[in-house]
Amino acid sequence: MVPASIKGLSISSEVKLVFEGLVNGVLFNYTFVAFTILLFIAGCIMVIVGKKKNKKSMKIIAYIIISVCILYFAFLLWCVIGFGSNVPANDPIPISPTK
Repeated sequence: MVPASIKGLSISSEVKLVFEGLVNGVLFNYTFVAFTILLFIAGCIMVIVGKKKNKKSMKIIAYIIISVCILYFAFLLWCVIGFGSNVPANDPIPISPTK
């Protein structure tokens, strides 16, 4: 791995690039959303099965999984509501080149 000073990037800019890659590449990925939905369903099934078998550790793990999934879904909902209607009021006007 090349040090940050050789590449010309500061540490904070590298952290910013990693964070943007995580948010754009993972959290908004359709596959990750589908995986989280399946994980939520599996957690709900674990709670239902856990009630019948009375395994406390399984119920605790299931509630942790469900709560993390709900937090993720709340984050997605917040992003959709907050940034989903980000449309300019007027049509864009092209800039004419100067001569």
